[in-house]
Amino acid sequence: MAIVSAPAVASAEVKAPGIVLENGLTQPVFSYDEAIQEVVYVEAPMDSDADGRRDLIEVDVIRPAETEAGMRVPSIMEASPYYGRDAGDPLPDQTRGFPGWWDEYFVPRGYAIVQVEMQGTSRSFGCPTTGGHEDTISAKAVVDWLNGRAPGFHPDGSVAVADWSTGNVGMQGVSYVGTLPNAVATQGVPGLRTVVPISAISSWYRYVNDQGVAWSTWSENVDFRYTEYLADYVSVGRTLPGSASAPACESVITGIGDAEEASDSDFTPFWQERNYLPDANNIKKAGTSVFMVHGLTDFNVKTMHFADLWHEIEKRNMPRKIWIHRGAHVNPTSFRPAEWQAVMHRWMDYWLYDIPNGVMDEPMADIQRPDGSWETHSTWPDATAKNVDLHFGTATADAAGTLSPHKPGGNPTQSFVDQRESQAIKVGDAEQAKPGR
Repeated sequence: MAIVSAPAVASAEVKAPGIVLENGLTQPVFSYDEAIQEVVYVEAPMDSDADGRRDLIEVDVIRPAETEAGMRVPSIMEASPYYGRDAGDPLPDQTRGFPGWWDEYFVPRGYAIVQVEMQGTSRSFGCPTTGGHEDTISAKAVVDWLNGRAPGFHPDGSVAVADWSTGNVGMQGVSYVGTLPNAVATQGVPGLRTVVPISAISSWYRYVNDQGVAWSTWSENVDFRYTEYLADYVSVGRTLPGSASAPACESVITGIGDAEEASDSDFTPFWQERNYLPDANNIKKAGTSVFMVHGLTDFNVKTMHFADLWHEIEKRNMPRKIWIHRGAHVNPTSFRPAEWQAVMHRWMDYWLYDIPNGVMDEPMADIQRPDGSWETHSTWPDATAKNVDLHFGTATADAAGTLSPHKPGGNPTQSFVDQRESQAIKVGDAEQAKPGR
């Protein structure tokens, strides 16, 4: 593939002509069947595989046909390390298709859908680094391309300019795919108007460890080198030259594991690089809004990840909204699909088209209660919430101990010897007394 310099383009205007509004919502007036699909390779400012060339990041785009006639539209972007794992790799000049509901819903309403293959995965060049700076740079480069700040190329090597883009971008995703929006947002990227992190990581250290101890689920399964395992996992099946099967990427991936193992579960510079919380103020500087979703029984990406980042956003009074549900590591389409589609429609209309539809005047938090019902709150945590001290109650060989807001008489003592076992076993049968918890 030829690599040439791309000329700079002027900053995009916010408003785009051609959309139709009804009751404050964009309407499906553009043909999905006639939409333009294209493959672009965006040049990222890095050489993560040390081959002497900047990494090219593969991007699939689908946009209304009217964008060829001068219409300019915003983009909803999903960057993922899993596209190659999930569906294999199409030819370098063919889109892989657009799974999910976003394209069929939003393209007819005047949006582009942009899929980004993270560096070192699928058809993108470079090496994966599991939360490292390279992850962030690969996705940020595409936001920059959509704003005329980074070069892009068609598969034949000709220059690809996003002259159809307004520059307004919203990133969304679940799990690792939702973590990348967190990573890019904390870079303070102009044009990144909103992020929707679902079940997303805010600190990779706390995903693999906590307070100097490795989480048992990872240490049992991958021998304390989870970052190496995941980098290798997402790089499997690549077909382009410079893929992760090359010696350069093998050494990069092994080096990640060595650095993790050397940390011995301590918070070393290796983990500091993979911690997004210290840069939360950059989200505010860029004017990026945040819509978080997380499950209270998510034992994969635990609740502290959304809570820690939410706290940083809350204390800076950034524009925000949150859904907290009682499920696990899942997409909102699996438990509240119609409501999710409706709120995302209004959220993207507001933040990417600047349509005053009142979505920011509604209650900030949707909370699911233990009985499955939903309630709304003007803030989260609720304004009436307060800290409660809990005290140990008594425990016997036949009955589990208790926690109570009331301090018991005497000085009851409980002790246990931790046992290395899976979380499912450790937290299962909560009413049954066990010696290892």
